[in-house]
Amino acid sequence: MNDRVLLDVEGLVVGYGETEILHGVSLRIARQELVAVVGPNGAGKSTLAKAVVGLLRPWSGSLRFGGQSIVGVAPEELVRMGIAYLPQLDNVFQTMSVRENLELAGHLRRDRRDERIEEMYRLFPDLERFARAPAQDLSGGQRQMLALARAVMLEPVLLLLDEPSAGLSPALADDLFEKVRELKELGVALLVVEQNVERALQIADRAYVLAAGANRFEGSGSDLLADKEMGRLYLGG
Repeated sequence: MNDRVLLDVEGLVVGYGETEILHGVSLRIARQELVAVVGPNGAGKSTLAKAVVGLLRPWSGSLRFGGQSIVGVAPEELVRMGIAYLPQLDNVFQTMSVRENLELAGHLRRDRRDERIEEMYRLFPDLERFARAPAQDLSGGQRQMLALARAVMLEPVLLLLDEPSAGLSPALADDLFEKVRELKELGVALLVVEQNVERALQIADRAYVLAAGANRFEGSGSDLLADKEMGRLYLGG
């Protein structure tokens, strides 16, 4: 395997109960690469993310992180290995203050926790302004920035984002995607599962399109944006 490959997913089959959702999905993410997974509702995008972070056990296929199999590894151990996950829902503690949310997220890095919080304030300036406010008082965009900062507090090598722009206005979604791109420039590899196909492809180094639980298209973000069949099927072009 190429030593630049950070996450290698091969022939992944997984589902819920007796219902198979993913039918042999494969993808690769290199170190410091931003990869998008896009597709229609029900394509299996979030199922893929949950399998990678240990919330669903694959029925067959392989999951390798840094060359090591992570099938069956507990989610908390994956965090220690360098994988962080930002779920779409319930990703902040609403009644806790912004700073308390960050402190709790940094419990695995206590030696640098305060330093990391200051770094988050520089990266997400609104969080410092509302440091003492409960998360429930933040706007939707600010809460999502807090959720993103909580994930980054773990100092991940790979960060998975599940529908990060869901429920945000176009302007707030643009702000969030810019922060995601900044994280990539800071050296974090990112797997972004997203329904906003066009915007995700605009920021992605590479992307995979899933349909009905299987790989449909793969390529650079710019190539997929220019692909006529891709545009007809998923961008209304």
